Amino acid sequence: MTARLVPAIAGALPGLVLAGIGLVHPHDLAPATAGHWITLHVWLVPIFPLLGLALLIPGWTAPRWARILLAALIFLYVVYYGALDAVAGIGAGIAVQRNQVRGDVDHWLLEVGNSLGWVGSIAFLAAALLVAALVFRRVRGPALIPGLILVGASVSFLNSHIYAPRGVITVLLIGLATGWLTWVAGRRSPGTTTSPG
Repeated sequence: MTARLVPAIAGALPGLVLAGIGLVHPHDLAPATAGHWITLHVWLVPIFPLLGLALLIPGWTAPRWARILLAALIFLYVVYYGALDAVAGIGAGIAVQRNQVRGDVDHWLLEVGNSLGWVGSIAFLAAALLVAALVFRRVRGPALIPGLILVGASVSFLNSHIYAPRGVITVLLIGLATGWLTWVAGRRSPGTTTSPG
């Protein structure tokens, strides 16, 4: 059981952590919130990639071609969603903090960051679809509900970020579904035998 539980927890943890952070994420970037906005996005820089990397856990038993495709999609997510946090998070936050007023610069940074984040979110959705399909193909019924939850939450992730309440619920569901899929992916398929290595 531990052999399945530890990977399942690892799969769920990034989404759960992001949901907790989302509860304190400011809804608006303004001079009064700029400092908190910057600090929070600095902390998010190493955490957001883990949300994508967690998808590798249930997808790790897939054929080699599928693992390569999954890794490529996760790479795109990590790069482009990371750019969102750097530009719209840290960059826009600094612009507001230094100028002490919202203006064209921070709006432009937010717009550019959101465009980059959109590319990353699309890549994440594609990776989620791939993982859900791969695990369903392997274990069938037990993967259906967590797979649907993962894909549905990934659609919401396209424009929810982690803003409460919707974004918090979105990343919470992504985390729970990833952990659940990791758990069921650890089941042996009917008629299979354990092989060494």
